[in-house]
Amino acid sequence: MKRLFIIFALLLSACSFSSDNDPAAPQDVATPAPPENGDDSSIQASTPSGEVDFPPTEQPEVQVTRELFGDKIAINFGAQQESGGLLVEIARVLIADKTALEQDFDLIGIFEDKPVVGEIIFKITNNTEGILTIYPEQGVVIIGTEQINLGDFYFATKFGDAISGDIYPGVTVIGGLWFGIKRSSVSAIHSLTIAFDAPINIEYETIGENFQFEVDLSKQTYEELPDELR
Repeated sequence: MKRLFIIFALLLSACSFSSDNDPAAPQDVATPAPPENGDDSSIQASTPSGEVDFPPTEQPEVQVTRELFGDKIAINFGAQQESGGLLVEIARVLIADKTALEQDFDLIGIFEDKPVVGEIIFKITNNTEGILTIYPEQGVVIIGTEQINLGDFYFATKFGDAISGDIYPGVTVIGGLWFGIKRSSVSAIHSLTIAFDAPINIEYETIGENFQFEVDLSKQTYEELPDELR
């Protein structure tokens, strides 16, 4: 009987040892503590693919400060001057490569050797009580080192109201002309000067100062033709 008790005790001890060392028995696994304040960066960094999710990068906003429409630039009402009671506004200046326009300037002989053309629209108002006479179409345009006589283009390209000659009291006329530019490209033209003589009265006396306008084209922008000039 004593032997049986000893054998039974040994068997119990053997079973207990085998259960403690069974590799199939479940083991306690340490679970990481939940992230604080919703920060899941530690979990993202330990994903099986090894990839880390980063927040999207904001692209800088690009602002266009210069608009160039097919080798042509234009500005409306870029300058004005009053002399002797006559207000002259440079209502529009356009500079363009001939190929950027619908008109076929090569049909006009004076434009054949001029790759760039310009347009000036004048708005002239007589604020006096008398007739004043003016001749802006006999003026000059200066671009860089080139002096352009507008009179050379008078019969070829003028349009709108007659802006040369007598202007009656209270009257506003709007008209202009095209001219050719021989030695400057569109992108190289950042300003131009327009100059012509002061008005004269019916006694053929010059009144006021000669007109001279400096038109800034340095922004190289293109402004559409306003309705009042159409």
